[in-house]
Amino acid sequence: MTGNMAKICNIDLQFQSSKAKIFVSLADAFVARVLANQFPLGSVLSFLIIGQILDLRNVMLFKKNFSLSLFFFIAVLSIILTFLWGLGADVGMRLHSL
Repeated sequence: MTGNMAKICNIDLQFQSSKAKIFVSLADAFVARVLANQFPLGSVLSFLIIGQILDLRNVMLFKKNFSLSLFFFIAVLSIILTFLWGLGADVGMRLHSL
């Protein structure tokens, strides 16, 4: 599992969107690397994803441009979807190791 986490926590980890690439921040990658030996893969990946979605700068931009209810809807929806995705990653890793 340590080899997988080393690949995940590298700076070159990227998530593809439609036209742009969003890189995981350097600080989040270092924290995830420390957490990699203590938590399952899905938890660390969820931390990396939700950190980018609910960033403080994003919260301030949402507050200025959108209603508060829309922000809470997007925040709750992203937390639920990230939780399910992280749970799927953990279950997939356990099934793959059997």
